[in-house]
Amino acid sequence: MYLEFFDNLLWIHADVQKWTCSIKRRLLEDLKTIVGLIGMPVLAFVEISNTKLRKFVETLGMKKEQEVVTATEVQAFIYSWR
Repeated sequence: MYLEFFDNLLWIHADVQKWTCSIKRRLLEDLKTIVGLIGMPVLAFVEISNTKLRKFVETLGMKKEQEVVTATEVQAFIYSWR
């Protein structure tokens, strides 16, 4: 997992090769620590067509905040974890 601070917002990136309960638990612990330390939500950008990633972020408990359209006309959702 790595974070990107862009436009005064904190975005999460995660490269998960194998999804297990222990990986989910550790990722959630890390998210709680990050949000607790910085006091702001962590955001994820997910293209609507990427159903696997959408399921992943929803499994983590991230909430869909906004639907957006990129400059290249790609529809996406912004999810947040507080």
